[in-house]
Parts: sequence; structure tokens; C-alpha cells
Amino acid sequence: MARDIDDLVPRVKTYAPRAPDPLVERFVREGARKLCSTARFWRVNDSYPIAQNCDEIPCPLPDAEIIAIEYARIDGRRIDPVTVEWLDANVSGWPDLVMDEAAARYITQLVEGTDRLVPPQSGTLTARYILQPSKDALTLPDFLVDRHDETIASYAAGMVLTTPNETFQNPQLGSALLASFDSALAGWKWKGARGQQGAPLRVKGRYL
Repeated sequence: MARDIDDLVPRVKTYAPRAPDPLVERFVREGARKLCSTARFWRVNDSYPIAQNCDEIPCPLPDAEIIAIEYARIDGRRIDPVTVEWLDANVSGWPDLVMDEAAARYITQLVEGTDRLVPPQSGTLTARYILQPSKDALTLPDFLVDRHDETIASYAAGMVLTTPNETFQNPQLGSALLASFDSALAGWKWKGARGQQGAPLRVKGRYL
């Protein structure tokens, strides 16, 4: 389920009551993007058809962008999520592969916010994505609003209050709120480095 981005506006306005809503919404969106990009905790499983001659596959969810692909199958067959750099080093001429030359073996992100099968193939794609709100998102997933409202509001209010040449400026409070947000991000970076089970993360450079 999704919630309107302006559901977080009142929370930000407890710090900056005179700030205009469009400015607040801009920084709410920006804060949510930064949080999701760092914490990488917005995961979605989806399954949908891929048409023939479809090179770049857009994110199937509205108001969202793909950060990474953790798992994928095409017509039930497992394919590997890999980076463009890995393909360049290991699959000669991969950008020129066309549909029907061979079954897809990999999925990658050549264009920001989309994915691509290599070689191209039609069929039913099932994937688990790590997402962030898009740059023009009007909604946020429920869990961001319900569980991370304070963190996002700290960023948005901090940015609003440090906006130069505005009557609602309060740089001291704004800087303190941004420091709180940075501290929360540092905590998520540490959790990510330790891995989901608290053990050191095993790194496989080819995977997204």
C-alpha cells in the first residue's frame, strides 16, 4: 500500500510551521530517497510479462525506481543479476545480442531505474527488487511513513530550516536535525555492512 507524500508534511511543519508545502514535499521526497538508497530495505517481489523487442524494462511499480535486482527468473528459469562492468569483462559483444539468438542468462541495469535481459527474451519475468522513491514520486510505501517518519522528517525539516534567504530560516535547529538524519544513515550503513544476520557480508562483485 502507498501513502500520499504530503502525509509527512504536518510532521515536518512541527519544526517549520511557516514553510510552504511544495518545499516541504520536495525535501520529504529527497529524504526518503536518501534513506532507501542507504538502508536498502524497500524490497518488492513482482512478476509481469515482457514483450518482444523490449530492451529496457521500466520499474513495474509507480513512484519507484530500481536500485538493485536481488533475484530473477524468466519463465521460471533462474537468471543472474549482474553489473554492466561484469558483462563488459565476461560477455563479449553483449549489447549487440538480439532476441531469439539465445535464452536470457543475465539481468542488468544499463539505464537508471530500468532493467534489461541479456540476451533479450520475451516471457514472464519474476524478480525481487530493491527500490527507492522516484524523483517525482507523489506517494511513499506505508512502512516508510509508519516506521521512518521521524528520520525523513528530520532531513526535510533540516533542509527547510537551512534554506537561505527565507523568513522561516533557523540554521541552528536545521543543522541539528540534519545531524540526526546523518546519524540514522550511519546506523543503516553499519547494519548493511554487517549483513542481515549480523555477520560480515559476503561480497560477490558481479551481482547488483
